[in-house]
Amino acid sequence: MSRAPSIRDHPASAASAQAIPAASLSPSAGGGVTSCPLPYRHQQLERQLAVALPDPQPDPAAVDAPDKDKLLPKQVASQVEAQVPFEFHIQPEHTEMWRRLGVRPATNAADPYVTEAKYCVYSEAFNAYMYTSAWILGV
Repeated sequence: MSRAPSIRDHPASAASAQAIPAASLSPSAGGGVTSCPLPYRHQQLERQLAVALPDPQPDPAAVDAPDKDKLLPKQVASQVEAQVPFEFHIQPEHTEMWRRLGVRPATNAADPYVTEAKYCVYSEAFNAYMYTSAWILGV
């Protein structure tokens, strides 16, 4: 009866067989695991990765985020309220202002991107309208 093919029979396994940790469970060997050096391919890959990987700390000024410096309505209301001598809330004050000044379309509009970009933009990521600092000054 012939035995089933084994991975050890594959020609490529001869070179990598030495890279497999040699585990010894005999009490005389201390029952520990002895590791063998990485095969040449792995050492070469580690050297290439060390050279190829960019600096993990990107420059914050270089990051281009589409919603950078944009504010959600709650943040707008809070900042406006800090500048005026009365309470300013999302409902009804902020809503009344964007409607009156035509800064953005009504909720559930067919095209939510039709906005006054100087003051407001639609964010697909948040599925919401976001406002600029110019809007706070304009309110």
